[in-house]
Amino acid sequence: MRINKKISIHSQLFPLLLSGLFLLTACGEKENKNGQALVSVNGDEITIPQLNEELAQDNNPGGSGQDQIKQRKKALENLVDRQLLTNKAMQGGLNRDLEILLNLERVKSQILAQAYLKKHIESTPPPSEVEIAAFYNAHPDSYSHRKIYEMKELAIDSADYNAKTQEAIDGAKSLDDVISWFEIHRIKNSVSQTVRNSSDIPEPVVQKANNSDSPQIFVLSDSGKTMFITLTPIKDSPVSLQEASAGISDFLINKKNDDAAEAMLRRLRAEAKIETLNLKAVGLDGDKLTLFSDDATNSAAGEKSAAVKSDTAGIK
Repeated sequence: MRINKKISIHSQLFPLLLSGLFLLTACGEKENKNGQALVSVNGDEITIPQLNEELAQDNNPGGSGQDQIKQRKKALENLVDRQLLTNKAMQGGLNRDLEILLNLERVKSQILAQAYLKKHIESTPPPSEVEIAAFYNAHPDSYSHRKIYEMKELAIDSADYNAKTQEAIDGAKSLDDVISWFEIHRIKNSVSQTVRNSSDIPEPVVQKANNSDSPQIFVLSDSGKTMFITLTPIKDSPVSLQEASAGISDFLINKKNDDAAEAMLRRLRAEAKIETLNLKAVGLDGDKLTLFSDDATNSAAGEKSAAVKSDTAGIK
């Protein structure tokens, strides 16, 4: 649960948008770069800070010596290519295109919002050993009692899932019985089989499977498909507290960051004057709609309950 608000913009357009954003905000300003310029592209300078930022975004930083030189050269070439494309975009009037302007504004606001969150939230201290141990002990199916399961999945189109289908599932003794019923009734289906450990499966599903004396068929729906799943334990695969500590620490820090961000947003919403205007223009009923209606009632316990419900959504 990391604080990472992703920007949904086509990957090939995103660098152009950022460059365009820089050019638009700097339009008309000639800054004295005091020897910071590295390359001039048709009069537009690429600077050391720009190169450093490009290198900072590289997911595969180079080592030393020749690797570093190659990395810097490639980053500088990318900046030159981006500047060339940005210049052409400006010449073609793309900087005045409404869709581009909206995307630029969205990128700008998300970068600023992310920077504010990072500045005010990402100083969360690491959890104590007591907190880590408490989390470990509270989730035995993911750690001390972790098991390896054979997961068998039968999938059909959701349009074929109805009362008769559910009746057949209720009367089945195994997933093979369901498969046979589908074949007899000529319902198109696909079967897959994987091996998963219990930490990769929602806890309520694992608990229900472990606490049942007979095989359970779980029903989940997603993206127009309905899946029927069975879990068969193969072997125990426990994880010690020492092995799990680093991962638990990361999870708890991210959870605290998320909780802090949500608390901050609730406070900002409470302090702000937020008015609904022409909501009917987008198909929303302003007379019946209350934005952020849960803010006043959400509590830590309520959020935990919601998280459990989300894990089991669609499970029957």
